[in-house]
Amino acid sequence: MHSYQQFVQETIDWTRVRQRLSRFSHIGVAFPEATLRRFAAEPPFYCHYMSWRLGTWSDERPFVLMDEMLDYAAGLPNWSSEAPFLTNGGFAVYWSLLWQLQVATMFRDVGGRPRWLRSGPDLVVATNEGSFFVECYVYNKSFGTAKFIEELLLRACPTYRIEHDPFLPHRIPSDAAALADFIDSLLRAVLNRSYTTFSQAAAAEQYPVPVTLPPGSTNAFVYMEGENASSYDPSVHPARAGAPDNYLQTALQEALANKSQRNDLPSKHPNLIAVNFVLSEDWQVAVQLRPDKALVATSDVPAEIDAVFLAACGIQDLPSSSGGYRWFRTEGHPARGLLCRPSA
Repeated sequence: MHSYQQFVQETIDWTRVRQRLSRFSHIGVAFPEATLRRFAAEPPFYCHYMSWRLGTWSDERPFVLMDEMLDYAAGLPNWSSEAPFLTNGGFAVYWSLLWQLQVATMFRDVGGRPRWLRSGPDLVVATNEGSFFVECYVYNKSFGTAKFIEELLLRACPTYRIEHDPFLPHRIPSDAAALADFIDSLLRAVLNRSYTTFSQAAAAEQYPVPVTLPPGSTNAFVYMEGENASSYDPSVHPARAGAPDNYLQTALQEALANKSQRNDLPSKHPNLIAVNFVLSEDWQVAVQLRPDKALVATSDVPAEIDAVFLAACGIQDLPSSSGGYRWFRTEGHPARGLLCRPSA
């Protein structure tokens, strides 16, 4: 048994889970307690992504929005086709489901008429100018897994941190068995009270205090943070970073390539790929550093993709047609009238 399984279960407050499933009734319908409980024995997370959030998060604002979106989404035709997102307990699946709900709600709010599809792309949106297909994608890589490790570390001791050098390849094992062993090896150290006490004492003198990572990761750094800024030693982990321009181009190409041949998209036209970079702080920083850089070049978009919508939309927000980045292969794409409407 992995050492952190008990820690995960002890951290989740099931009384709070039940209260919130009752209070947010549409979440309760989508995620019955019996479904959430099934994942307590399944590595690498030993919980369903919603049981962790419902049972550990103090801020309820994300649940308010999610409940409202589920109320709308579950009333659209073919909602049952989204069932795999509800019964897959993977920690990062939360953002994938949420993004689909956010995109559907956004198109409703700008005047479209979305519905789920039984197969193929995620949505089809009807407009007065015609219909178009929508495929949603969250740029994840290892970011979602790192978020899970971050939350485990914070609950083990609030001064543990996990970081990576920006704009450079970042990887944590993705295979379930390898990831479980990776987390287990890491948590065995940080859940050891003597180890943490020693690290805190060391951090009071000089920090960061590195935590040795097991094999299998690339560009990941776990450490104990100190409280006194004068005790920070930059030589422990010298600062380095990749090129923001290269990161933007690589991330975008990876996102579009990941979806260009999926879900029968080549035969579904006109279509639109909606990409959320909420998990990639690198992307968000790079866009701020290069605000004038064209994110999408016509020659770089696979021929089977007709339109692209990019955003970095958080879990408490809805994507904005004016705040996201839009690209259309043709002037006549029916999504243009919804996403390029002048602000009031």
